[in-house]
Amino acid sequence: MSKKILLIGICAILSLTLRSGGAFAEENYFTEIEKDLVDGALIVKADGPEVDPNIFEVVYGNIYYKYGYDIEWDWEVKDYHHITLVKYGEAHEVTTTAPDGSWSSTDLVREKLAEKTIEIKYTGVDSAKKSVVNSLITPIAAKNSWNSDDWNDIKRYIVDDLSFVNFFVAGYHRDASLNSNELKLIADRMANFSPQYKKDFDNKNVQLVIDNRAGDGGPFLEETMGFASVVSEGYIYDVIPAVGARTIREIFIPSSIEDTKEAYVAAVQKRIDDYYEGTSLAGKVRVSYGGPICDIVCDFEEDGLMADPDFRGDSYFLLSYEGSEVDFIIQKNDDRITTPSFATGDITTNVAVTSDDPTIPLDTIVVVNKINKKDRADTINKLGLAEADIYDINLHSDAANRDITKLPNGKFLVRVPVDSKYEGKELAVYYIDVNGKVEQFEVTVNDGYAEFVTNHFSEYILGTSEGTQANPGTLDVIQYALLIAIGCGFIIATNLKNSARRR
Repeated sequence: MSKKILLIGICAILSLTLRSGGAFAEENYFTEIEKDLVDGALIVKADGPEVDPNIFEVVYGNIYYKYGYDIEWDWEVKDYHHITLVKYGEAHEVTTTAPDGSWSSTDLVREKLAEKTIEIKYTGVDSAKKSVVNSLITPIAAKNSWNSDDWNDIKRYIVDDLSFVNFFVAGYHRDASLNSNELKLIADRMANFSPQYKKDFDNKNVQLVIDNRAGDGGPFLEETMGFASVVSEGYIYDVIPAVGARTIREIFIPSSIEDTKEAYVAAVQKRIDDYYEGTSLAGKVRVSYGGPICDIVCDFEEDGLMADPDFRGDSYFLLSYEGSEVDFIIQKNDDRITTPSFATGDITTNVAVTSDDPTIPLDTIVVVNKINKKDRADTINKLGLAEADIYDINLHSDAANRDITKLPNGKFLVRVPVDSKYEGKELAVYYIDVNGKVEQFEVTVNDGYAEFVTNHFSEYILGTSEGTQANPGTLDVIQYALLIAIGCGFIIATNLKNSARRR
């Protein structure tokens, strides 16, 4: 009797344990995506598929590639607001034999361990900003499709020469220490280092995120291709059905260089040294001889993904920075020697930032927030400004995973659009630090923009005092009052002394 009671008790405990999610509860395979859900839903910062049908392709791809789940979705029903994630076990062989033994077949089968249906919510985007983005991408999207007769017609953004060096230093060299999702981030966004991409998008602060549906690597080459989200400040404003990006590990030198590996190394090293001269990266990016090209590729005809089909050199070389190195090739070509420069502009406010400092990763974009004047009324009154516009300006690089707040050895040229209310008035730009210290910047008006030079970013105030003396330099109003008082005291003391002498 006691054994029976004990057995019933154990069963009861096991039942309670399973129901309460204890040690014997079913494993949760979806913890990774659950961390990103809000009230059980996946939030997508974009217009819904009813507005842009391609957006669901991006959502589908991101779930599959980022989290690694299999997906069940009815392409006939087309419920864009729900998706089912599936977790399968390891594949194992199952053999089926005919009853009479006349045949048998062996298949790989995976057991479904769990599934989870999640809701998808779309936030929508600012229609005015979306209109500007559409105007930028229309010429590109019109000729990029998976239905293209020739994949070579699909737009590919090239990163090579010193743009490749910038990419390597900014983030590519960190590959060995990154996890798979972060590695994918670098591959997804390498198009943003391409000078052609910057030109096509008028240097605006939008980025291409390609979901790696296709592509490959080859000797001295990485390539990705897929649906490209056009992203600004975390929101997807449009989707281009097919865009590619290609990093070609090739640096060009003048045709006059002697054909020796020593001369090639010296020529590339000089280009890189000239590029980083006077910056914090000076002397840190090094070039060396790698070895015979046949150590990597011998048959140029068979290796169709060779970085440069015209390359016929006999050596490869190494680029190193902070303990990491990557192989590359050197080619003589006067026409393809380029020195990239940095430029970015805000799509909403039209504030623009440029710099010749090569330490800035080329994927860096400006993020601008125009601040309500009422929120800074005390500051505006302190400066004695009749009119003012306040901008919080920042820069961010995805590849470097950091904000670019200051250039120790470089300068930014900032261009702020001038409103008609400032016409004919003398302008100035002010920066006030956390201690209330005022810094005034000289302003030049050029083509409707107020231009000033700085080496750091924060809040800047563009304004005019309408004839009132603006606060120059970094002196506070109290300091000016003290100077005036001292001056008046000196004059009074001098007059009293002269009066005493006359007596």
